[in-house]
Amino acid sequence: MVLFSIIFYFSILFLSVSMMFCSAYKIFSKKVALVFIFFILVLVSTFRGEKVGADFGNYIKLFIHFQNCEWNNLFKKQPYVNQDYGYYILTKIITEYTNNNIIFVAFIASLTIFLYLRNIYKESRITWLSLLAFIALTYLGTFNLVRQYLAMAILYFSFDYLKDKKALYFFITVFIASSIQISALSFILMYPFMLVKNNKKLFPFVLLVCLTLYLFGSSVMQFGLGIYNRGYSFNDGSGEGLKLFFLLLTICCTSIFFVDTNKKEFKPQIAALYIALINQSLSYHLTMFGRLNFIYSYIVFVLLIPNLISEIRNKMYRLTFITIYMMFCLLIYLLSLNINNPSRFFPYYFCF
Repeated sequence: MVLFSIIFYFSILFLSVSMMFCSAYKIFSKKVALVFIFFILVLVSTFRGEKVGADFGNYIKLFIHFQNCEWNNLFKKQPYVNQDYGYYILTKIITEYTNNNIIFVAFIASLTIFLYLRNIYKESRITWLSLLAFIALTYLGTFNLVRQYLAMAILYFSFDYLKDKKALYFFITVFIASSIQISALSFILMYPFMLVKNNKKLFPFVLLVCLTLYLFGSSVMQFGLGIYNRGYSFNDGSGEGLKLFFLLLTICCTSIFFVDTNKKEFKPQIAALYIALINQSLSYHLTMFGRLNFIYSYIVFVLLIPNLISEIRNKMYRLTFITIYMMFCLLIYLLSLNINNPSRFFPYYFCF
């Protein structure tokens, strides 16, 4: 079973990336490749067993519960999932058309994966490399944190509104996403960063904020938890998240000093990188911010890094960095398939 799961997961990765890579050489169009990949990823998500993804069974139970729940009771506290009413409404609407668990899962998976692939298609210069990063670093998360990854996918739909500074449409999109998962509200921070004409000048300020939060963040967090508490806990101060912080800092320095980060296409990605650095400083004190950083880590690792690599003019250097990044993604993917992983992505088994 373990060997089957390893072969299964890496086959998905290899087949999807191969399709996208072939489209880069005009063997067939990029849209055809993405449609094919979409169906592969949706099928794998749809027909997984309920134990593939630690929280997945709760979403199935909530779907069954809502089949007998009246609309006027929808906004009362419900079992299995926190009170995020947008997700309640979405689930209830689906129950109006079907009581089949597989159709429900297929719909949620289709919506989530479509929005991610759309974002990669529109925002990435090296689509096949971004797809590799998405499957290796993000896709398995959709098996577990269903609401959060759906909310994230909705947020990324707002990239065009961010770049064109269409505030109303941007805030409406963030509101819809936050009704699915409340942490999506933090994406509002992206807008003020987009208003800064020269985002390179923000770098020293962001570093100062990170240092301050790292040193004094505990007091801020104690105050914050007195206002809002959903069961998150303080870390033990052992340095959780520092490795990721320094990785993000390295990416930030590379971006600032070697790329024109004020290009329209780069601005949302650099804004996400700055927020990721600040969140990672806070995650040293409060675990919630480590999870919150999933929103921004996707933008950095799936979009920004491939786009930075595309800026390298020397072909040999570009190929070297692509190879290094591929090895990094494959290593993380393999580590995610740890059989003792509490998220239980592994081993994969089918629902029938």
